[in-house]
Amino acid sequence: MNYPLSLRKLSYFLLGLCMSVLLFGSRTTEALAAETSVVEGDSSGIIQAGGLLKEKKPDTLRKFQAVDPTGAEKTIENGLKNFKSSIDISAYHFERYEFQEFFQEFVNRHPEFFYISNRYSISLSGNYVNALFVYYVNPSTGQETTNTSELKKAVNTYEKTVNEILSYVDSSWSPLEKALYLNDYLTINCRYDLTYKNYDAYDALVSKTAVCQGYTLAYMDLMKRLGIPCEAVSSNSMNHIWNLVKINGSWYHVDTTWNDPTPDYCGYTGHIFLLKSTSWFLTQGEHNASDYVYSGSLSASDASNSSYDNYFWNSVCSPFGYYNGHWYANINNSLKEFTGSSTGLKENRTLMTLDNAGYPYGNGSVFANMFYYSTPISIQAVNLTTGQKVSPAPYTLTAAEQANGKIYGFFIGKDGTLEYRVAQSPSDSGTHKKISIHSHKFGSWTVQKASTCTETGQRSRSCTICGYSEKQNTPATGHVHTKTTTKPATFLKKGSTKTVCKDCGKTVKTKTLAKVKCKKGQTYTVGNYKYKIVSAKINGKGTVAFAGLSKNVSKVNIKDTETILGVKFKVVQIANKALKNKSSVTSVTVGKNVHTIGTEAFYGTKKLKTITIKSTKLKKVGSNAFKNINPKAKIKVPKAKLKSYKALLKGKGQKKTVKIY
Repeated sequence: MNYPLSLRKLSYFLLGLCMSVLLFGSRTTEALAAETSVVEGDSSGIIQAGGLLKEKKPDTLRKFQAVDPTGAEKTIENGLKNFKSSIDISAYHFERYEFQEFFQEFVNRHPEFFYISNRYSISLSGNYVNALFVYYVNPSTGQETTNTSELKKAVNTYEKTVNEILSYVDSSWSPLEKALYLNDYLTINCRYDLTYKNYDAYDALVSKTAVCQGYTLAYMDLMKRLGIPCEAVSSNSMNHIWNLVKINGSWYHVDTTWNDPTPDYCGYTGHIFLLKSTSWFLTQGEHNASDYVYSGSLSASDASNSSYDNYFWNSVCSPFGYYNGHWYANINNSLKEFTGSSTGLKENRTLMTLDNAGYPYGNGSVFANMFYYSTPISIQAVNLTTGQKVSPAPYTLTAAEQANGKIYGFFIGKDGTLEYRVAQSPSDSGTHKKISIHSHKFGSWTVQKASTCTETGQRSRSCTICGYSEKQNTPATGHVHTKTTTKPATFLKKGSTKTVCKDCGKTVKTKTLAKVKCKKGQTYTVGNYKYKIVSAKINGKGTVAFAGLSKNVSKVNIKDTETILGVKFKVVQIANKALKNKSSVTSVTVGKNVHTIGTEAFYGTKKLKTITIKSTKLKKVGSNAFKNINPKAKIKVPKAKLKSYKALLKGKGQKKTVKIY
């Protein structure tokens, strides 16, 4: 929706005011209103916005190095990767026009941020930039969006396309060979946009139609990813932009847009504007203009090397294809073989004269171990391994197609798809058609990168016939191997559980456990013993009864106190039947705080021979507490309590042979 300009400016002002409050929260609203404003940024020098490079203004302000441009670039880069709508850049103290120049250069150096809108805004405090406000575009619709899933999908599509293009680059190639390959790939696969609407690298590589800005940005991104310096140069008078690349220490002009014939001839690619000097461009290359503007602080003199100004490929309109260490091309209806090096292509031999003499539109295409070329009505092939022509021809025009014209251009993609143009004449747009001339037979998958818990992996497989390779991302495995540890809750503190991935160590899940409520009559196990809550106080004044064993032991030591779930309790009782029929028990020590021994507490403990009562507080002993203990048992009591305890213990089931002393 397009709002009136005044309303739009007001919304920008309020947005900037809010941002400034976040950045300078200690200032008053009145002070911010007096010094903060939001202005639209200048995008006229941003290539993917349809702009051309702009001459730098005289540096009347501070120089970029005074504001930490590297830090600013990383901050903006991280913000764009995470699709942030506002990016705090107050730490870098940019002045307004200084930042606009900086941001234009930043975007022009980063074609991978194709999803930025043509507009942006900045908030100012005085003349200093506080924040950058960015808007994003879904390249499929051309509309601005805040839907990050749409943007991520577009980025993934772009990255997949770029990775596939670069996957065909042989590790043995020199930078010159890489520059040649990318020139041919781009000119064959991208068509010039006659609607003049497509300006960015996504348009050129994914949508496959763009104007000169798209060609330039796509070539720049691909070259830089191969580690080859690549910049841009433009002319306002020509309304045109192209690249500069650095090969073997020298800069050269490359104009992939003008190497791509218009109208598109399907499979034709020019090389005349590949690796040329500034002098050649100005005098021979139809780029005669006096207003060149260079990115990367370059100038006309940087591209002074003329090594390739009159190179043999100037007249070659057939793409160069690579197979088994050599380059191949159709040059004047002869199949030539070349060896590449850091300085160029050296012709090795002529494999054969192609049988389309007098037909200058037969170009060529290498697919797997085959070199394909065309006659007026057929696509022919030469086996590069044997040097023999293949019979029958891979494809011949049908009678209906022959009635409509001849083949004027063709190309075979990496997937074995033949694209060809049938027309009445070279200037006729004709009809483009596609057919498959090859069915892949894939071998087994080879893992390049194993999937981890959180990261996708990658695997590839190759066609056993043509060698075509396809790559596939394998999903992250997730945290499938886990271990859970528990910190138990106590009467005083909360507990927790923690689930950790055994493979990567990342905490997958945590859970808080509520404090345990202490209740009278509840039984708890501590070591080998069981205790029942008598008084549920958790302030140190609570009491428990010894209630039995959790494991058979021979010697039982009932302590004065016991700590249960973080709280100390006095052990004041031995519960009813606590050790009844426990045949393993041979001795029992009763702590100093026990005042009650329950009914049948030691009933049937036949091996119990030694009972030591340390308590002087014993007041009650239940019936049959000592019945059927060992008849030779001895009960030792405090000396001061001997008389009273003999009376207290009398008639509690023990035989007369049990000695109390």
